[in-house]
Formats: sequence, structure tokens, C-alpha cells
Amino acid sequence: MAVAILSGLWLTERHGGFHREALDSDFDRTLILKSVLVALLVVGGLLHDFVLGPRLQRDLRTGAASAPATRSRLVVVGWFNFGLTIAVPVLGAVVLSTLD
Repeated sequence: MAVAILSGLWLTERHGGFHREALDSDFDRTLILKSVLVALLVVGGLLHDFVLGPRLQRDLRTGAASAPATRSRLVVVGWFNFGLTIAVPVLGAVVLSTLD
């Protein structure tokens, strides 16, 4: 995650992505999309590991009726994170392929 974040920031700065004209090129739009997906991946990972996972563990320990619903949410977030884990490097490769 650190590599994705740092490389995105470095590429953005290197190509003027922090300027007002940031949406003028495909490179900048792709880089912004990659950055948004990385942010979603971080949020999804935190939700999966620190909210839903402990909640499911607690529900299973206590025998709560909400355990199946919590497990379903955990699985959906896990698959969403998996998709983002695939998409982010692909977009990174697309961005790198446009470099001079």
C-alpha cells in the first residue's frame, strides 16, 4: 500500500497533477482514478480487519443471530478489496506506460 500511495504522489507531482489543469490529460485522469481506488482499498481494508472481522468474531462467540449477516458483509468487503487489489496495479501499469 505504501508503494502505491508514494508512487502515485510522486507521479502526480512529477507530471503536474497537483495543478488546476490536472484533468486535461488521460494520464492525469487515470492517476486520479488510481489514487481514489487506493483510498477505497485502504478504507475497505480497515473496515474488513478492524470493524467487521472483530464484530463477526464477537457474534460467533456469543451466538448472536446477526453472525450470518456480518459474515456476508465481511465476504462482500473482502471481494471488493480483492478486486481493487487487482485494479490498482493494472492502472499503475497504464499510467507508467504513458510516461515519456
